Amino acid sequence: MKRVSAVLLLLLLLCLSGMALAGEGDPLLSVDELISLESGYRGFLDSLADLLIGKDLLMPDEKDAWIALQMGDFLSNGGYGSILTAFYPGILDYAQEEEQILELTAPLENGTVSLMTMKRYRPMDSMSDGLMMLFSLDGPDGQPVEARFELTATDGVLYRWDAAAGSYLSVGMTAEVTGETVFWGCPVPVDGSVAPVMHVRVYTADTDIFQGMAVFQLEIDRNSYLASQENFLTEQPEDEQAVPADN
Repeated sequence: MKRVSAVLLLLLLLCLSGMALAGEGDPLLSVDELISLESGYRGFLDSLADLLIGKDLLMPDEKDAWIALQMGDFLSNGGYGSILTAFYPGILDYAQEEEQILELTAPLENGTVSLMTMKRYRPMDSMSDGLMMLFSLDGPDGQPVEARFELTATDGVLYRWDAAAGSYLSVGMTAEVTGETVFWGCPVPVDGSVAPVMHVRVYTADTDIFQGMAVFQLEIDRNSYLASQENFLTEQPEDEQAVPADN
């Protein structure tokens, strides 16, 4: 019988002094603070996954799914001083979709808009203010571009971080963001509910030139909502036209 092995990693997460997103000495990090560590942590997970593969603790074709699972746990449960990265054969079959990160993309005329979110949002069980969403824009060369995103929801409420209040506060069904995380809270769906839709208008931050629009639709699955690449699409509004890349 194959030996059951696990790798435990305890990371002490300390708040950075002077940051408005959390009080001094507060051990709980906000989602935005965790995302600021994402690049380094993702690189670590990539190396750790290779080590596990070398020790026959992880199959090569499970690497991407394993990293996505750890990233979901990192963003959902981090901040209390302990992050567990463990793997048992077959554990991915039991992974909760509420903890799995999705990175969705939609092509624009002059680049690509990306959305990092969670695979499933179950309002009745959620510990957060809603479904996490983080939008970003890459130019035609694949390099990040500072952008402004105008969000309009057909249902639910958007929440943004308020440093003065020290919490996420409701801003209604519309919001303007420039790279920060927002949450989308929707009511528990009932039979016959119409799936909520988010319209995302994208503008370059420096020139305020319209780049295009993406549409993000959630799929209703019993008492929860599902996100998928198939439901993150490009749409051209009638009232605005994207500027060609050579302008």
